[in-house]
Amino acid sequence: MANWGEWQKALENAGITKYSDAAIPTVEIYSQIKTMGLATVEWLSFWPGQSSEIASMQADVQRFIQTKPPCLFIFEPKDLQNPQGLKKGYLFNVQNFSEIEKWISSNTNHLLSYTYLVTTQISNGGNGFVGNVFSDGVGNLVCETLHKPGVSNSRELSQPKESFSDYLDFFITRDFEVKSHQKKWLNRGLIQQILSQYESRSGYFEFVYGTHLGKTGFFTTGFVPLSQASFPTQLWEQEFHNRFGRSL
Repeated sequence: MANWGEWQKALENAGITKYSDAAIPTVEIYSQIKTMGLATVEWLSFWPGQSSEIASMQADVQRFIQTKPPCLFIFEPKDLQNPQGLKKGYLFNVQNFSEIEKWISSNTNHLLSYTYLVTTQISNGGNGFVGNVFSDGVGNLVCETLHKPGVSNSRELSQPKESFSDYLDFFITRDFEVKSHQKKWLNRGLIQQILSQYESRSGYFEFVYGTHLGKTGFFTTGFVPLSQASFPTQLWEQEFHNRFGRSL
């Protein structure tokens, strides 16, 4: 298995999707991550029901951005199961509130149909990376990381728009032991830190290794429970059996 993109393609060819259709609100994802005791971003969430609440939201978002830039501004349909043509989206690396004002002024007809979230953001000064993990919580895990300088958005890995093969690394574990590793970017210490975060927890996780509010480390930014995600057992087994020459 060369990279995450091939993994996803293999899943699709087998008629399997990585997630179920049960969409999870982003604010709930962050709350679940925090409840698990994993380091994550700080955020404010908004569910405006009338126009006056949009103005109040703007004031709160502006103060947040002024004190904790850069920020991520997320908007998603209130009814994720029936979005009525609306799409979830985000503004990444927001440094100035005027960027959000511009979006609001361009979407006045649908402002009350969305929920909103403004979060702090993890930066990558050059030595950071993003990663995705599937873990069954009992020692079997698949992880891929993207080490392109400056990238701190997990979507660059989970939903790539171009090939980053030169910047990818990949490893699996079986019964809490690393059994296959591409050995491109991750050293043993970083792998152990990833395992300490996720090998005893079940689910699909997205994380960033970078700097957040002056602290450098691992920050979890995405989570889907295994009840709504498909652990790629067949592909994991294939990697395990083809590990010759690449095990630690």
